[in-house]
Amino acid sequence: MELMQTARKGHHFISRCIMIMIIVMIAYGAYTLLCDVNKPRPVVVRAGQATLQAEIAETAEQRYKGLSDRTSLTDNQAMLFKFEGDDKWEMVMRNMSFPLDIIWLDKDKKVVHIEHEVQPDAEPYEIYKPKVPARYVLEVAAGVAKKSSIVKGAKVEFTTEATQ
Repeated sequence: MELMQTARKGHHFISRCIMIMIIVMIAYGAYTLLCDVNKPRPVVVRAGQATLQAEIAETAEQRYKGLSDRTSLTDNQAMLFKFEGDDKWEMVMRNMSFPLDIIWLDKDKKVVHIEHEVQPDAEPYEIYKPKVPARYVLEVAAGVAKKSSIVKGAKVEFTTEATQ
């Protein structure tokens, strides 16, 4: 009788361990899926003479974080902020550790405003915004806009389903 009770306890213990492992696996799967969803997607951007590998920041969380976790950006890297509509979207250098050129684009992907060599700052953050509504903001390493002849009025090219 005692042997059967010990066997039942062992069986219950194994069942509980298997159940916990299944729950952990499901939670991990959900976590990795959420991480992929919140990770900016890559896109090729052609602006002036530059061909850039940009990450699209299209969710509120991605736009808030922006490039703040980076220590640098190469001349062929960028972040493309996609907004739901046209507005005078404000940008700040929150938790940044390197300077940027900030380029605003309208719905037709034409440059409407550029801030050159924007330096990282501390609170209260300086606010940068265009004088006219924009749909996208492209952030590149400081100096890239001038080196690549990205100027106001220039057409910028990028193609992805999410930006149509």
